[in-house]
Formats: sequence, C-alpha cells, structure tokens
Amino acid sequence: MSALDFRYPVKLSPHYRPEPEDFYDWFFSYGLFDDRRQRKIRAKDYPYLAAAAWPASDRQCLWNITAISAALIERDDEWDGRRYGASTPLMQASLTDVLSPDRLPIETRWGPILADIWRGFAEHVPPRQLHRFRHEVADFVRGCIAYDAHLCEHGPFTSVDDYLAARAVQLGQYIDQIMVEISAGIDLEDVLDDPALQALKRADNDRVLLWHDYLSLKKEMADGEPDENLVIVIARARHCTLQEAADTVRHQFEQSMNEFERRVDQLKATPLGRRQDVRRFIEGLNNVTAGAGNWTTRSARYTLKDTSP
Repeated sequence: MSALDFRYPVKLSPHYRPEPEDFYDWFFSYGLFDDRRQRKIRAKDYPYLAAAAWPASDRQCLWNITAISAALIERDDEWDGRRYGASTPLMQASLTDVLSPDRLPIETRWGPILADIWRGFAEHVPPRQLHRFRHEVADFVRGCIAYDAHLCEHGPFTSVDDYLAARAVQLGQYIDQIMVEISAGIDLEDVLDDPALQALKRADNDRVLLWHDYLSLKKEMADGEPDENLVIVIARARHCTLQEAADTVRHQFEQSMNEFERRVDQLKATPLGRRQDVRRFIEGLNNVTAGAGNWTTRSARYTLKDTSP
C-alpha cells in the first residue's frame, strides 16, 4: 500500500519524553494489565501520540492527554475484541460513568483510572469545557453501542454508506477536536454552531476516518476485526480486491484533504475565521492529522512489531 501524504509537518511537544517511566508506573499501577500487555502498551508509544498530535500542550495537559488517549484506546480495543453484544453492558456502564462525574464509577475495570484522569483534567480545564469534553466522550460511547447493535441485527456491513454513517460517530475525532481546544488554551463553545466552523469540523472528521482506516487495515485483519474498516467494506460491497479498495480509499483521502483546505479558506474569509483562537484551532486540527497519522505509521499498535521506533 502506498504511503499517504499528510501535507503538514509533524510538530513534537517540547515536553515530550521518550519512555516516561513515571507515566508507565502510574498507568500500570491500577493492575489492569499483565506483563505481556504492559510490554505491548509500551511498544504502542502513547506518549509520542499525545506529543505529536497535540504539540501545543503544556506539561500537565500533555500528561492528561497521554493518559486519556492510552486509556480510551486500550479500553476500546477490549470492546472491539468482544463484539456482537458481548461488550454492550460494559459500554453502557461506561456511558453512565462519563455522564455522572459526581458518583463512584459503576464500570469496575476502567472506571477508576478514568475517574482519576477526569480529575486531572478538572485541575486545568474550565468546568463548562470539561462538561462538553465528557459529552463528546459520551457521544463516542453511544456510537460504539449503536455500531455493535448494527452488527448484532444485520451482521457485517455490506453498504459503504451504512458503514460510513456508523463509523463517523464511533471514530472519536470530535474527542480529538476538543482536546485541540484544551491543549491550545482556547474554548470555542460560543461559536460552535457557526455553519462554516461546523463544516470544517465535519471535513476534518471525514479525512481522519479515511486515513485511519487505510493505515489500520493490517492491524484489523490481524486482530480479526474485518467489520471495522472501510477498505474491507468497499471490497465486500464492490466485489473487488483489497488493493483496489485501498486505492479507492487513498484517492478519497486525497480528495478529503482538498475539501478540508477548501473549508479552511471559506472559514478564513469570514470574521470568525480571522479570530486568533479559530486560527489556532485550524492549526491544531492539522497537527492531529500529521501527528496521529505519523504515530499510526510507527506505533506497534499498527505495525504489529514488538517495539515502536
């Protein structure tokens, strides 16, 4: 498969530290992982993901983004490994927890560590923005529940449009977008209903879906997750080879990058688009695509190697 052109340079947070032992000591202290899983988590290199995707973060914010990224991805991998209703009670419990910050978690595996992570964010994120952050995570969990319900009722996706509609909510990019705001020290809540900004956020979600599914094909086939990749769904729906389907997704990604840039130009032509906080948000979205895309090409989560570079 050909490499993707992300168009933007990878910027790394000045607070990035390779192999931060204090972070791993803390993350592993909850007793969630055996030694083999701990080695795999180290190889996935979540500290690099956070530093490359949200390089504007200060030291405290970078720690918290690293923590929530690692926790949500590892938790979601467990859910993905137990499809067709097996994870639904856990997802529903997690949904209750994220919407109930003032009570003890009822999901006993991931609830305690996530509760501590949310407390960490509360130390530097304004309450209104933290409330919105929690609700973005809740919407993501709802998307996971709906996605699995579709599999239970209909089986594997055979329609590209149905897959895209389900995957867009379950992708998690709107979580990444609010972390762009948090890492940059901005809050766009008062202007989120602006049509041009909404169109930009949707265009960003579209391009991330495409590059993520393209780059994660190897992982998902190896993990036995053929129901969660656009390349596989296209090949199934169009009765073509995986290579032909991958070429289609790569072309769609290039088009989505053009569409995003078009939306940027439209937004910048408005009074809202000339605001510095909006310009920082646009820059942050591009940092996520460049940084998270680069992490995906090197992380053992996707390369399936024992270590990351």
